Amino acid sequence: MNRSFHNTTARYNGYFNAGELMKEAVINYQEGYKEDFNELLPIFIYADEKGSKSLYPAMDTAIKKCATVINKHSMPEKKEGKFAKTEWCQWIDDNWFIIGQANFHKNDFEVALEMFEFIGDQYELEEISYDSRLWATKTLIEMQDFDAASKYLKQLDVEAENAILEAENDKKKENKNRDRLGISKKSNRGAKGRSKYKKKGKKKQAEEVKVKAPFPEEMAKEVQIVFADFHIRQEDWPKAIERINKAILLKPKKAIRTRLYFILAQLYQKTGDANQANDAYTQVIKMNPTYEMTFYSKINRALSGGGNKLELKKELLAMARDDKNVDYLDQIYYALGDLELQENNRDEGISYLKKSAEKSDDNIHQKTKTYLRLADLFFEDKNYEVAQAYYDSTARVVLKKHPQHDIIKAKNKSLTTLVENMRQIALQDSLQRIGKLSKEEQEQVVLEIIERLKAEEERVREERLQKQIQDAMLLANNAGKGGKFWVYNPQLKSSGFAEFKKKWGDREKEDNWRRSN
Repeated sequence: MNRSFHNTTARYNGYFNAGELMKEAVINYQEGYKEDFNELLPIFIYADEKGSKSLYPAMDTAIKKCATVINKHSMPEKKEGKFAKTEWCQWIDDNWFIIGQANFHKNDFEVALEMFEFIGDQYELEEISYDSRLWATKTLIEMQDFDAASKYLKQLDVEAENAILEAENDKKKENKNRDRLGISKKSNRGAKGRSKYKKKGKKKQAEEVKVKAPFPEEMAKEVQIVFADFHIRQEDWPKAIERINKAILLKPKKAIRTRLYFILAQLYQKTGDANQANDAYTQVIKMNPTYEMTFYSKINRALSGGGNKLELKKELLAMARDDKNVDYLDQIYYALGDLELQENNRDEGISYLKKSAEKSDDNIHQKTKTYLRLADLFFEDKNYEVAQAYYDSTARVVLKKHPQHDIIKAKNKSLTTLVENMRQIALQDSLQRIGKLSKEEQEQVVLEIIERLKAEEERVREERLQKQIQDAMLLANNAGKGGKFWVYNPQLKSSGFAEFKKKWGDREKEDNWRRSN
């Protein structure tokens, strides 16, 4: 009766309630996390030092709940002598584990590591010792202690491989016995392998006979994923690719598998394997992920250099016509330009890149990318004046964290000096040439220059006037509608329609249109 009370209370007052609180906080953070698909996606979405502050209230409450349970319900109360590693309350180790995870999410890695190492030592015969060592590894990776993390990973990797082999052998024996007895596979469909956390039934047995709990087969997937993260943090792309492929073969959940395929594609791009990158992005698209991930898979597939160029162009042009992509036109035109350049169609490529620059507004990353690509192309053509103009535009928007920030700034400075010198030389040459002309010819040259200046002034004035007219019409239109009646506002209607299609896709005009079935 006493043990039953302590077990029930420890399970629900601590482990379950605290675990749910922690899980909800982490999910809320992940749902609000803004992915940067222009950079290599992280394997795991964990809060950084700044982001972890929003998790403090939930994590502190979870820690407090579990600490209270441990203090009140641990049995025997004193852990000493032959009872030093004895625990009769089956849920105390799980409460320790929640405390470790909560500190991890708070970015309090030293305390988290201490918790996980304590669990691994105190409950070394139980299944939770594997979980604790895996999370100790994650913690060490966050602390960038890769040597210590490597020791844990190598041991876990061996245990995971053995568990997989054992499971395969068991399956072969089971199939052999079924065939021998003529039993259908369907008759035993519900009897699947052990769940990741399905351990409490065997825990007591493990304590009684003092044998170590077997490695949970389900955890083998996560070991490979953590190993991939370990290699990515050290920029060892080939080994990261190997581990992600191993993880995918073990068939993790669809959402995890989709993310792994996207990261795998990005890694193939980094290593220059265009065809593998193309195939991996295609796998992502087939798995029907979020709209944004699908979009970037299509864009990156075009940029990877692999696949059928004609089909990729058709797909991108269709995307450019889709109202849902009105905010992504800069990236679509850039990808089209890149495809043309891959086929040595320089003029068409530059034309699309210029369109990309025109459409780029708030996307600083794409604006930098487009300006820099145009600058480099004109520099290659030795068209230094135009190249300098694009390097100057790049230098104005490039972020300090950009890997080529200093190079762009230096190149712009050097080219500015070069172009100024070239203009001075051209001016001197022109003056010397004019000086050799007759008075009548000189006057004719001056008249031509005046005409060109007047024409340029007229062009600028006309452009300014047109802009003023457009702004005035827009202002009058908004004023006339009070800025409220969206039905009469074409811009609001267009952006609203695009947003609707992005979220819901094409829907029939009928009742219950929100439902998918």
